[in-house]
Amino acid sequence: MRRAECIAMLYPEVADTPVITIMGACAQELYDLGHRDNFFYLQHAMGLASSIGLGLAVHRPEERVVVLDGDGSVLMNLGTLATMARYRPKNLVHIITSNGDEAWPEMSKLDVARRLVARIADAVGKRAA
Repeated sequence: MRRAECIAMLYPEVADTPVITIMGACAQELYDLGHRDNFFYLQHAMGLASSIGLGLAVHRPEERVVVLDGDGSVLMNLGTLATMARYRPKNLVHIITSNGDEAWPEMSKLDVARRLVARIADAVGKRAA
């Protein structure tokens, strides 16, 4: 499934849910569906959507929090995966999309980033789907 299709399917489900997005296309695709006050488009802070989402989820355990993240963004902030696994907030939904853009150009067809993120997520106890 393509990222834009995933976001379009998710959109009706997050009417009242805080949603934190990474920068770039992910944020634009969500915005294009219709801005809501509960959407936080993280600009100029690649890698930090997961940290902000984790902090919000821990601080507001009664509220579901959704993070729309990317493979390259997660690779820039791997420590948050271990922290998420440590605290395991039940109200945090962390969606990682993979487009392979952050992989080395000659290896992008192998989707190195996707496989690396999935292996790290498994190693720290996060379910990778």
